Amino acid sequence: MVRNTRRTRIQTLGLVGLGLALLALAIWRVGTGLGAWGRGQGISPDGTATPTSWPSARLASPEYGLQAFLWWDEDVARRDLQLIQDTGFGWVKQQVGWRDVEGMAKSYFDWYFTDRIVADAEAAGLDILFRLDSEPVWTVPERGTTSSNGPPDNPQDFGDFCHAMAERYQGRVRAYQVWNEPNLAREWGGWPPDPDGYVELLRA
Repeated sequence: MVRNTRRTRIQTLGLVGLGLALLALAIWRVGTGLGAWGRGQGISPDGTATPTSWPSARLASPEYGLQAFLWWDEDVARRDLQLIQDTGFGWVKQQVGWRDVEGMAKSYFDWYFTDRIVADAEAAGLDILFRLDSEPVWTVPERGTTSSNGPPDNPQDFGDFCHAMAERYQGRVRAYQVWNEPNLAREWGGWPPDPDGYVELLRA
């Protein structure tokens, strides 16, 4: 009985010793591996980080972009477009208020700002996504605007605006977003979200 107990203790100590040896070997291998990795990738053997130049890679898909506010100040807009390009993004998103383009009356368009934004984005080598929303007052004659963003009384008015913009910038603006967050009341004239109403805008 005593002999069996002693043998069990010896076996246990042997297993513990083997485990410690394997752990030490693993730590040593990790340490040497990190040292080799660090020497090749900008980390010195003492753990001090050093700047490393990585090759840039641009994937075809998915594509990435940034939203910018390019409407008013031309110098700021061109600066921001250059910054977007310098960071490696390929797209810029710009909100286009319907009321800022066709605000006076139906079919009376002011393309000054959108023309400039499209030209500046092209010069920077960036693709454009225009977000279209913000109804003019003339599209809601019975109630006027009740919020900063809401649907028109007649969805076809919005459809006509979208068609006019798509025709003007055909081949130059690659994507459009129809309205901003129509699932939120604050973006839908203060009313509860209306999936059917949003589908009517898409169909127009």
